Amino acid sequence: MAPVEPDVNNSNAIPIITLTSQALSIGALLVYIFAKLRVASKALPPSQDTRSRIPQRRRDITILAGLALLSFLIVSHFALSSRTISYQEWAQKSKEPIPNSLWSGWYGGTNGITGGLQLGRWFQDVNILSDGFQVAVARSRGFWWTQQQFTGLLGWSIFVGVEGRRRHLPKTLTFAFVLLGQLVGLSIAQNLFYIGLLLTPVPFSSTSQRSSLWTPHPGVYIAPIIASLVLLDVLPNYANDLNVIRTLMVGFFILPQVFAIGIHLAPARFGTTHRDPRIAHRSFTSVFYWFAIASFLLHAKHTVTAIIDNTPESTHTTYYRVWSKLEHQERTTYERSRTAVVRLLNALSDHPAVSVIGWDVLLSALSYSVWAIVRGLDVFDMLKCSAVPFITTPNDKEDSHHVHFKNENDEEEPVITSTPPISPKRTARGRPRKSSTASNDGKRSTRSRKSFEHEEDEGEAYVPPSGTSEELASTTHGESHTEEALVEEAEGAALAWGLFVLGGLGVASAGVLGAEVRGR
Repeated sequence: MAPVEPDVNNSNAIPIITLTSQALSIGALLVYIFAKLRVASKALPPSQDTRSRIPQRRRDITILAGLALLSFLIVSHFALSSRTISYQEWAQKSKEPIPNSLWSGWYGGTNGITGGLQLGRWFQDVNILSDGFQVAVARSRGFWWTQQQFTGLLGWSIFVGVEGRRRHLPKTLTFAFVLLGQLVGLSIAQNLFYIGLLLTPVPFSSTSQRSSLWTPHPGVYIAPIIASLVLLDVLPNYANDLNVIRTLMVGFFILPQVFAIGIHLAPARFGTTHRDPRIAHRSFTSVFYWFAIASFLLHAKHTVTAIIDNTPESTHTTYYRVWSKLEHQERTTYERSRTAVVRLLNALSDHPAVSVIGWDVLLSALSYSVWAIVRGLDVFDMLKCSAVPFITTPNDKEDSHHVHFKNENDEEEPVITSTPPISPKRTARGRPRKSSTASNDGKRSTRSRKSFEHEEDEGEAYVPPSGTSEELASTTHGESHTEEALVEEAEGAALAWGLFVLGGLGVASAGVLGAEVRGR
C-alpha cells in the first residue's frame, strides 16, 4: 500500500466537505418540512376555507414564518461567528498567520505572504461541537442560558409527540421537527411546527389500530424528565472532562426524540384508554405540571449560583490619576444586584457559542407569547399546567355541569299512535292539484310511519359511529380574534412572558404547551 502523503490529512477539503454536508443536511431537513407543510395546505377541508378564516390564518402564518426567518438568520450568524472565532483562537495558539487579518500585510512583517487557511489542521486539533458545548457550560452565566434551552427543548418534544399522534402526523415528520430544533434552533422548529398545526386542524387518515383516546401514564414521562434534569444539574461539574460531556451530549440528543416518537411505539400496558376525549386531553396536565416544577427548581438553583458568582465585592477601589490617590468606596446591595443581573444578561455577548443559545432562548420565549395570542390560550389552563395545579378552570366548571347519572331516566312524552281526525277539505284558489286523494293517503301513511318509528325508538339513545367523537375532539378550530378576545389573548401572552422571566423557558413551555393540550 502506498504511503499517504501528510498533506492529504491536513487538506482543507475534509473540513470543507464536512461543513458543507452539515449545511446540506439542514437544507434537506427544511425542504422535507416545507414539502409536508405544502401538502397540508393543499389538503385543508372546505370548512377551513371560509371568508373569515382565510385572512386570519394567512396573518398568523405570516407572523410565525417571520419569526422563524428571524431566528434562522440570528442563529446562522452566531453559528458562523463561533466557527470563525474557533479558528482564530487555534491559529493564535499555533502561531499560524490569519489571512486578511490586521497584521498579515507587509507592515506586520509577513510581506504579504501567508500560508492561507489551515482548515485541515484546525479540524484535527479542535472538536467544534465539544468545544462549543464546553464554553456554554463552563461558566455559570453561560450555563444559565444553556439549561433553559434544554428544558425548553424537552417540554416542546413532549408537545410534538402528543400533537403529532393526535393529528396523525407521519413519524418521520415528527422526527424531522425535533431534529431541526436540535441541529439548528429551537425557535425555528417551534414556529414551523406551529404553522403545521394551523394547517392541520383536521387529523390525517391513520392506519393505527390504537385508539386516539389512549394516553401514556404520567410516570412514563415524569421519571425520565427528573433523571435528565438531575444529570443536567451536575453537568457544569464535568465541564473540563470531554468524555463525560460527549456522553451526556448523546443522551441529551436521544431523549427528546424518545419523548416525540416513543408515544407512537409505547406498549398499550404503559397507558390508559379514556372514555371521553376531554379526559384524554387533560390527562397530560400532571405531566406538564411536574415538568414545570422540576424545571423551576433547576432554574432557581442555577439563577442563584449565577448571581452569586457574578456579584461584585462590596467595596471597590478607584484610582484618580489627577490627584494620584486611591479611594475606597462601598457598593450598595442594589448596585451589586444590578451588576450581577447585567453580567448575566451580557453573557449573550461573551462568546458566539453562548450567544447562539441565549438568542434562541429569547426568541423561543417570544414564540410562546405569540402562540398564546394566536390560539387564544386560557390563562387558567396555563397556570394549572405550570404553577397552580389546584386552580379550577372554566373548562373544569363546564364539565361539572354535564354529569350524567345512570340511575336517572329522563321523562319522555307519550307518543300518539292514533291517526288524528282529518279536517274537512278546504277548497283552495287557483288551479286544483293533481291526485289529491293520493296526496292525502301519502300524508296519512307518512304520519303513521313516523308514529311507528317513534314507538320503536322509544327509550333508545343515539349512539354515534365508532371514532366520530374522537375525530371531533381532534378537530381544532381557529380563534376568531374578536375585540372581546383581544384582552384575554394579551393576558395569555403576558403570562407566558412572565412565566419565562420568573421560571425560565421550561416553565413557560409547560404553561403554554400544556394549556394548548388540555384546552380542547
